[in-house]
Amino acid sequence: MNAIKRYEILEQNYQDILGGLSELIQKARVSRKFNTIKLSESETKLLQKAKEICELEINNYWNQKDSKEFLSLCITYFEIATCFDYDLNDEINIMELFKTIIFGYLGEHSHYVKDYLLPIKNYVINIRIPKKWNERLLYTIFKSLYFLVVKNSWKDIEEAVENINDLRKEQKKFESNFLNRVREDSQPYGSAEIVSLYHFAKSIELLGTFLIEGNSADIENKMEYHFRIASEFAELSQNISLVLLYKYFKEFSIKLIRNTIGRRFF
Repeated sequence: MNAIKRYEILEQNYQDILGGLSELIQKARVSRKFNTIKLSESETKLLQKAKEICELEINNYWNQKDSKEFLSLCITYFEIATCFDYDLNDEINIMELFKTIIFGYLGEHSHYVKDYLLPIKNYVINIRIPKKWNERLLYTIFKSLYFLVVKNSWKDIEEAVENINDLRKEQKKFESNFLNRVREDSQPYGSAEIVSLYHFAKSIELLGTFLIEGNSADIENKMEYHFRIASEFAELSQNISLVLLYKYFKEFSIKLIRNTIGRRFF
């Protein structure tokens, strides 16, 4: 699909804001390769706004995931998102990277996603995992997802699963401290967020086990169960970012599973 045409939905629907989006994205991508070309502060803010609007449009087309429009929006999001630098020790940036991986994959750009992730491997390995339990869960889940997507070897997939198993060993140590703090701070929804993250972690473990063992029996139903529970508790915790992330990740998981089964079958 021609790059200019990919951006038509955003440029036409938001002419007053994003009229020159195609040129801005091209400039941003070139600036990643050449230090002599830089975006101005206003251009960077506009690119960030374009990413936010693109996510909104992706949700507008969510029930038309087989459409060219949905595909082009996912690709556009990936192309915009990869124009930014992300601090892997920042929770907001971790959430952004989740979405970058997911939308890149939903946009049929899995090879580009892998190419994008490979250079940051050492940064991912050396992420400072926070002691706060909910953040520790999220960071570890991201780290596991990274290795599932990159999967240069079986060792990468095994490490992803082992990361989740390590969380079980750490649960007793970190969970009680977090819940005590939640009670002291009168945050009744904190425990619901933890439950939702447990089910998210379980879904990552299921994906990893599936990729290692290749047993596809009932895998989609198992994933569906854990995402349904995760979403329900994310809503109880009033964490809209997690609610959306689970919605996106569920589709990513289904696509990953079906693509993997298809490659094995043929």
